Amino acid sequence: NKIAKAALEHFAALPKRGKPASHEWTVLAAIVCTQGERARVVALATGSKCLGHDQISPEGLLLLDSHAEVLTRRSFQRFLYDELQAKARGEIDTVFEARDRASGRLHLGEGIEFHLYVSQSPCGDACIFDTDGPAAPRPAPCKRKASTESDFDDKEDGPSKAQRIEGKSQTEATEETDVHRTGAKAVPGGVQDPLAAGPGYHAVGVLRTKPGRGPPTRSMACSDKLTRWTALGLQGALLSLLIEPVYLSSIVVGELYNEAAMVRVFHDRLRGVKLPAPFAVHPPVVATTSERFSCSRANVEAALGPAAHTLAAAGSALIWTCTRAGGETEASSVGRRQGVSARAPMTKSGRCLVSKSALFDLFKATVALLSLPPPTATGPATASHDSPPAGTSHKEEKEDGSQPQSPTPAVRIEGSYRECKDQATEYAAARAAFHAAVPGWVGNQGKGDHFR
Repeated sequence: NKIAKAALEHFAALPKRGKPASHEWTVLAAIVCTQGERARVVALATGSKCLGHDQISPEGLLLLDSHAEVLTRRSFQRFLYDELQAKARGEIDTVFEARDRASGRLHLGEGIEFHLYVSQSPCGDACIFDTDGPAAPRPAPCKRKASTESDFDDKEDGPSKAQRIEGKSQTEATEETDVHRTGAKAVPGGVQDPLAAGPGYHAVGVLRTKPGRGPPTRSMACSDKLTRWTALGLQGALLSLLIEPVYLSSIVVGELYNEAAMVRVFHDRLRGVKLPAPFAVHPPVVATTSERFSCSRANVEAALGPAAHTLAAAGSALIWTCTRAGGETEASSVGRRQGVSARAPMTKSGRCLVSKSALFDLFKATVALLSLPPPTATGPATASHDSPPAGTSHKEEKEDGSQPQSPTPAVRIEGSYRECKDQATEYAAARAAFHAAVPGWVGNQGKGDHFR
């Protein structure tokens, strides 16, 4: 419960902006860093929405996938960049140790681990299980206005087509068939859902995309994205040029937890998969918790009582990142910073701090800082980067009293986002091996990757 408690307490302490209204539910995810007995939240987000594939931003300004797990991973990458910049400035107590002599990449410090908390099971395959297990069936969905985004609840409003034919409500059908269903769709060209009665309604172990109300999404279900992070790490391609892969040690789930489904997703389907070094499959420990999220669908619906018909998925998302300056909090809606009109032309001023464009800018700034001469006894090297925040001016020293050498990776920052990613050849080889072992991945196929 320590991981869940840290996440829930941190969420409760954050400002109200971006949090659900009293009649709204959402999903919470957080990455907690542990070292010994110390546990601290380093990335956190809420969210349950996803934009259609037709809304991809050519400049990388929009967030297509605003599910909590995906936003938390983006926030975590921002945290890693901040730690890398602190390391380059010679500050102490970062999560990184010295770089690997062979690769030149930094690696995590001794005993540092990262754990993911999610308030309910990730959408997709991890949500498919018989309801006679430890998890209770999901309540019937409420009716709400159509949206350009899809909900994490990944289920169409009202009963499914098969249930309508049978003349049964969602609740009645669930009680009779003892199966928990997902609205995430099996990827085209692969095994499809049989849609049979009872446990035969779904195919299990297949890749799925998030559902959408309008144009379809090409965003993979969170179960599938987490599976890929289990193989390739949380850091992604760009950061893999600077650091060794970073993996989750555990995934802790609140509601709708089913151990057999979690093991099937995060252990069984990657069993025997071999990846080129430095990548390797790292199956996380899977666990549940008795701690409950106050803004979960079940809790909000129960609190509403007779007004349960007003229940709706929150349209906004809250994103928080641990930084040396104390932390960054922002709210997003419809893939952009909250308050920015969805009808106005999208510009950098409206992007979120965890958008592809913003993270690319951070990557370039970090590479430039890592390539600078190390700090000297008389002060930092002359450069056009921000001064260290107050309270973080302590410098690491070698035993002889000299300053450590900053990594100077041979990484280019000229060119487009795609051209910079293409430098990560080891990551690309591992990704190809993963996709060969888990075929059918859809994704956005590089669209929106050619901005500078």
